[in-house]
Amino acid sequence: MKTAQAIGDDTLQRRGCGRVSPESFTHGSAAQRVEWRQSEANAALARQQQIETRQRLMQIEAASEPTVSPAVPARPLYDVAQERSLREGASARRQQTCQGVTQIDDWLDRPN
Repeated sequence: MKTAQAIGDDTLQRRGCGRVSPESFTHGSAAQRVEWRQSEANAALARQQQIETRQRLMQIEAASEPTVSPAVPARPLYDVAQERSLREGASARRQQTCQGVTQIDDWLDRPN
């Protein structure tokens, strides 16, 4: 506020030539500049309060909504023969993967 008052046209003219001529003001008087600065500050404060209010409302809404975890799909039930078949298939795939890795390792370890 002190800066707005200090650089008003009337203050600058009073300091410069000792008299004030309002018709030559280009940037407003000290009182006008203080008023503009105060209205800008009030508007900024109002915007900040609106933002904070929206954030608080979002937090309240988020806290009031129950958190729903996605339902875990039920594992299908297999009979003993199907379960054995699935386990054997998985075991075979693991063995094939190990063989493939072994082949890659052998290839990488080959003499140049």
